[in-house]
Amino acid sequence: MKKLLILFRAKVLLLCFLLLIFTLNYDNSVKASGSLIQDHNLEIAIRDVLQKYSGEITKDDLDNLDTLYQTRKGSTVSSLKGLEYAKNLYSLYFSNNNISDVSPIANLPKLTKLSLGSNKLNDIRALESLPNLTNLSLDHNQINDISVLSNFPNLEQLSINHNQIKSIDSISSLTKLTFLNIEENQISDISATQTMKKINLLMANNNQIHDISPLANSQIFSIQMNNNKLENLAPLATMKELGNLRIAGNQIKDISPLANLNKLTLLELADNRIEDITPLKNLKSIAGLYMSKNLIQDISPLKETNFRTVDLRENRIQDIKPLAQMNRLQHVLLSKNNINDIQPLEYTQYLSEVDLSANPLNEESISSIEKIKQHGTIVKSGDLYYKHCSFDCIYVYLNGQEKQVENRIFQQDGRILISLREIFEMLGATVTWDPNNYEITAQKGLNKVTIQIDSKESKINDNAATMDVAPTLISNITYVPIRFVSEAIGADVNWDETSQRVLINSK
Repeated sequence: MKKLLILFRAKVLLLCFLLLIFTLNYDNSVKASGSLIQDHNLEIAIRDVLQKYSGEITKDDLDNLDTLYQTRKGSTVSSLKGLEYAKNLYSLYFSNNNISDVSPIANLPKLTKLSLGSNKLNDIRALESLPNLTNLSLDHNQINDISVLSNFPNLEQLSINHNQIKSIDSISSLTKLTFLNIEENQISDISATQTMKKINLLMANNNQIHDISPLANSQIFSIQMNNNKLENLAPLATMKELGNLRIAGNQIKDISPLANLNKLTLLELADNRIEDITPLKNLKSIAGLYMSKNLIQDISPLKETNFRTVDLRENRIQDIKPLAQMNRLQHVLLSKNNINDIQPLEYTQYLSEVDLSANPLNEESISSIEKIKQHGTIVKSGDLYYKHCSFDCIYVYLNGQEKQVENRIFQQDGRILISLREIFEMLGATVTWDPNNYEITAQKGLNKVTIQIDSKESKINDNAATMDVAPTLISNITYVPIRFVSEAIGADVNWDETSQRVLINSK
């Protein structure tokens, strides 16, 4: 009996030992979908990167990951749970997902590049232990507190645009930054940039910035501060390396600080209060000048400059003689000014496109337009003014009459797309919406076309048809291929490449 008891105990101990070994082995080879990786689409990405499409995802597998990214379009990831085992992960790219918790990647010592833009992040404090980050993208989230970023001394590129940030004081210690994007926030003070001596590109559009003195004497190449509250440009005079300056939509009157910025190649000053452009006369390197919506009357400072593209829409210009002395001028927008005489443009040698829309042109201008066209120049004129486009305007003519549209017309994959509502209203079609099948049907007389958003499949008079380009939704506006839908309800469509016109004849 005693021997049996000893034998029983030995078997129990052996069983416990084997169970322990099994448990340890199972823990190291547990299925990703069971406990290591909770998110199915994250598992798909891991398998795609590892090229492992069968068997279990183990901790060893995760340990072998150095780069992970979203491998399949539409496979939205909501959780990063399980990546805490990816200790050798160097770069992680999961923008445009539904991630709200970053704690699973909080202790990945080798993580250097992290992109989590367009997710559902509002708290990023869990990232505080990632000192080796050099590239970080957290754009298009709901972040308001960025104090944790002070823990990343090695950051070189930082994108925190389109958030709810009011202060960037906490990033003043990021002295290695070369690229900073803080667009679309609520920032008014950029004093933190004063210590960023290596910064090369600053994107700060759509904020509340009024003082750019922290950037004085910097070696910065590109500044983008459209739609802020700038008035005084004096600090710019010290930025001798500045090549790209975009400060449209501010409250600027005086541009004299720009007079000696000889490396400027692109200058955007639209929608300000500028009258005098004399400071531009010696800036020989500028290729593109964009100064629409100002108070400019005299453009004589532009003569003999090397500008190739000039946008002077919505100013007070009458005399365009100086343009005849701009020997490299290729594109010029002069819509909505006070121009009568366009004869000087007959002598521009390299002009490829000119827009003279919405000007009080005299009778002689008809002859001038024909002479300008003989040089191969595209000339746009007429009473209609298109504020939503510049050099890429596409015009629609219905039965010989130009039609103005509210939304931009554009090309995609060789096809021209137009707002669905506008084209069907223009053609006099009735439109119905089927929310159950996500279908739109337009009918005119006996002709009917049915389309679906993001699908090339359609129906013409209940017969299946395929479009070259799928209808798409942009900013809550549905765009459709203009030729397909117009012809589907009985219209003839032609395209005039030279004048960029869509010519529609309805039946």
